[in-house]
Amino acid sequence: MRTYKTLIMGLLSLSFLSTSCQKAVSLYDKSVYKTYAKNGFDEKVLNANGHTVHYFDNQLDNKPTLLLVHGFGGDGKVTWERQIKTFRKDFRIVVPDLLWFGESHSAHQATLETQVDAIKTLIYELQLKEVHLVGISYGGFVTLAFASAYEKSLHSLTIIASPGNVIDDEEVRDFCIRNNVSDINEIFVPKDAEAVKRLFHISMVKPPPFPMVVYQAIFEKYFSRYPNEQEKLLDNLPTNKDKVAEQLTIPTMILWGEKDEIFDIKNAYKLQDKLKSQLVVHPTTGHTYPGEDPKHFNTELLKFIQSIEPN
Repeated sequence: MRTYKTLIMGLLSLSFLSTSCQKAVSLYDKSVYKTYAKNGFDEKVLNANGHTVHYFDNQLDNKPTLLLVHGFGGDGKVTWERQIKTFRKDFRIVVPDLLWFGESHSAHQATLETQVDAIKTLIYELQLKEVHLVGISYGGFVTLAFASAYEKSLHSLTIIASPGNVIDDEEVRDFCIRNNVSDINEIFVPKDAEAVKRLFHISMVKPPPFPMVVYQAIFEKYFSRYPNEQEKLLDNLPTNKDKVAEQLTIPTMILWGEKDEIFDIKNAYKLQDKLKSQLVVHPTTGHTYPGEDPKHFNTELLKFIQSIEPN
């Protein structure tokens, strides 16, 4: 009887803990919303050209634009929360969710070209001027492809931890072997809490010591909505990454964490050579450099943009 009661109490405690963790993740998400609201951002939705693009905008029309594009996992607001306070007074900041992430989606096929068209639509519909485009990881592929097609609409391009077309198939195979998966979709489109934990641990040098119930809550909040479309985006990427220009005429900068376990640091130097761009390598961060050391990242990004913008 005592064993039975212990089991029941254990199950009830686990259920309570799971519910509490779901609430904690939800509260975290709401706190991020509040951060944007307190710093003068409005939450917006653009419906145009078959796209529904959810974004945050501080609407400073008399300032140059900083357009921040996230990667796989999470959404725009969570990725760039630690940047908006630094840049909010001197720039119009627009933080969209990529299509099939967060609250954004599209009637068109899940391809890199569709993502590029959504960015183009956002810039055109909002009449964004003096655009400094920033993209991390998958967002870097999107912004590189956009800059290659619509360079004249940009003032600068900043790529973070994203190799464009310099990465080769052998490196992708080695990455899958190293992480004991048969396909990169298993890494970047998690199907359960264990897969979310794995993604956190290869993305960060010091991942948070969450219990599995927290990873489950994170999965349900941020990773469960558009898995089929996200897999299509990854499947589409190898056939489209070669659309990146060999060199751009606008100023470009590459930022990379030296301890990146997703895209090896050698790709930073190869991309720098291809684009003839500036390069900043952070010695102690990984794939999520902007979140791991936001002070250093923000300083380097601001320095780069200020070198372009007139005083």
